[in-house]
Amino acid sequence: MPGAEGSKPTTVPREAAELQEIEKMVRSALGLNDRRGDVLTVVSMPFETEFLDEPLPLPSPINQIYPYMPLIKYALLSLAALLAYLLFLRPLLKTMRGAKEQVTPMKTVSELEAELQAEVPLLGGPGDPLAQIRQEVLGGDQAPVQVVKTWLREEVS
Repeated sequence: MPGAEGSKPTTVPREAAELQEIEKMVRSALGLNDRRGDVLTVVSMPFETEFLDEPLPLPSPINQIYPYMPLIKYALLSLAALLAYLLFLRPLLKTMRGAKEQVTPMKTVSELEAELQAEVPLLGGPGDPLAQIRQEVLGGDQAPVQVVKTWLREEVS
C-alpha cells in the first residue's frame, strides 16, 4: 500500500480467498493434477524494495547504437558490394573487353631472331680485350665461364 506523504509504502498480505483463486487459476493454466503428485504453492510475499532505492545506471553508448544497427548493416553490405565491384568485377570486365581487340606485335618472331643472330659491335675497338670477351660470350657457342677460363689461360701462358 502506498504510504503517507513522505513515508515509504507498506506491504499488506493478500487474503486467503485471493490466494486460493490465484492457485486455482495457475493450476488450470498449467494442467496440474493432484493424482500425479503435482504440487503448487502460492504464497503472499513482499517485494524486495532495496533495489528500487538505487538509481538506475545510465545507458552506455553502445546501447544508443542499437537502433541504428539495421542502417549500419546495410551500409556495410553496400560498401562490400562496391569494393567487390571495384576490385574484382571492373578489372575483369576491362580484361574481357581488351581481349576482343587484336594486338599487333611490334616485331615479328623472325625479326627478333635476326636481331639475336646479328653481330654485336665491339665497343672498345678491335684491340680492346673486354670487347673481344663480350663478342665471344654473346656470339659464341661457349658458356661465359669457359670464355673467361680460356682468356685467363692465354694470359698465364
